[in-house]
Amino acid sequence: MADGDTQASTDPADLVRRAIARARSAQQAWAATPAHARAAAIRRIRDAIVDRADELAEIIARDTGKTRLDALATEVMPAANAVAWYSQQAPRWLKDRKIAHSHFI
Repeated sequence: MADGDTQASTDPADLVRRAIARARSAQQAWAATPAHARAAAIRRIRDAIVDRADELAEIIARDTGKTRLDALATEVMPAANAVAWYSQQAPRWLKDRKIAHSHFI
């Protein structure tokens, strides 16, 4: 496996367990990352989509039968725009805030 394990398993359940463990580990680091740094990471995803737009459009066209232009217009660029929007919203969504408590109980 790419994680350096010399006894690579092909058991699907084992592969899922390992993937979950890696995801949990990555989430802890992500949660500890400041909001501005998370937003910057999200912007880098947008940059990667834009930088590889032609390649992505070609793959989509080949896999779906769409034209390259259609793939660019309906999948690649909307994805880049969505990621850009999320990166702009991230600091607001991820900022610390006080949560009001209820007197119900």
